[in-house]
Amino acid sequence: MRTIGLLDWFRTERRSQEQTLDSSQLDTALRAALGGSAVTVRSVLNIPAVSGSVGFIAGTVASLPIRLYRNKSGQSEEVTDDYRLRLLNEETGDLLDAFHWKCTLVRDYLLPGNGYTYVDWVSNRIDGLYYVDPMQVSAEIGADPIFKTARFFIGGAASPAPASWQRAQSSWKPC
Repeated sequence: MRTIGLLDWFRTERRSQEQTLDSSQLDTALRAALGGSAVTVRSVLNIPAVSGSVGFIAGTVASLPIRLYRNKSGQSEEVTDDYRLRLLNEETGDLLDAFHWKCTLVRDYLLPGNGYTYVDWVSNRIDGLYYVDPMQVSAEIGADPIFKTARFFIGGAASPAPASWQRAQSSWKPC
């Protein structure tokens, strides 16, 4: 049996420092945790902590109502009778309702880093917001660093006019 003396209370306990992983070590660690397979969105979502965190963030953001404001005589005034509020907060015109549309966009923004929505314009009115899976989108980006251009392809076919696209891209890039 070990006895603790008075001076033992003032000794500092030495513990090993927590190890941090850089991106290549993290990729290796994830591959080892997932059985050596490639790290994909689907395989990462099988990790309970990642799935729970992404679900919590996406659900929280998606549950927030989107509001519209107009500037009237230098004052901000909330708009309550605009048809776009129904598209953004209730029915998008797609198979997904507004909550699930926002939830999938946030999930895509967090994991692959891009979220895509096709905006269906009919004349000067938005008729629907359609979720597009990032795995179905590819981009052909021009080489000019000043006058930037890009063409988007959905499932291999050229997409409609670029003004019809809304793209959210994560500015966070792993090292």
